[in-house]
Amino acid sequence: MNTSADLFSLWLLLPPDVSKRLRQHINRLSELADSPRFEPHITIASDLTWEDCLEIEHKASILNCTQEDTLRFDRIAWGERYFQSIYLPVRLPAPIAALREEAFAKRDVQPDFPPHISVAYGAKKSPELGAPIAEIEDEFSGLQTAIGSFALVASSENRPISQWKILRTTSARIHNPD
Repeated sequence: MNTSADLFSLWLLLPPDVSKRLRQHINRLSELADSPRFEPHITIASDLTWEDCLEIEHKASILNCTQEDTLRFDRIAWGERYFQSIYLPVRLPAPIAALREEAFAKRDVQPDFPPHISVAYGAKKSPELGAPIAEIEDEFSGLQTAIGSFALVASSENRPISQWKILRTTSARIHNPD
C-alpha cells in the first residue's frame, strides 16, 4: 500500500515572468489569510505512484503542442475545498487537457475540480482580501500565456505543503506549425 510519502504529482508550471508575478500575489495573500506559500502551478496529475507519474511525465514531454496552444485564465473563483479556496480557472489546450484526463484515469477517478491555479489555500472570505483579489483579477483574468514546463513533484493531498518538493522539470516541446 502506498503512503502519502510515496505519491507524486505532475504540475504544469507557468512561464517564469508570469510565475514570478503570481507568486508575489500568493505571498501577499498568504500573509493576509494566514495560509501557506506554494509554487504557482496547474495540477495535471496527483497522488500517483512513482511509475505512473514517470509515465505521465514522459507523455507530457512528447505532447504535440504548437505556439497557438496557450493557457487562458478565467475570472477568479472561490471554492469550498482547502486546495481550491481561491483560484483562477484555466482553460488548457487540447493536448494538455487530454493528458490530464488520462492521468486521472490512472487513478480510476474523474477530475472533481476544474483545471486551475490556486492563489490561496484554506482562505476564508474576508474584507481584507478584497483589494488583493481585485488586483489578481485585474492582472490575470483573461490573460493568455504560453505553456511553461512540467514538474515532477513529491506531493499529495495528505503530504504537508512544507514537504512538497519539485524533483525535476521537463520543458514542454512547442512546434511551429508548417
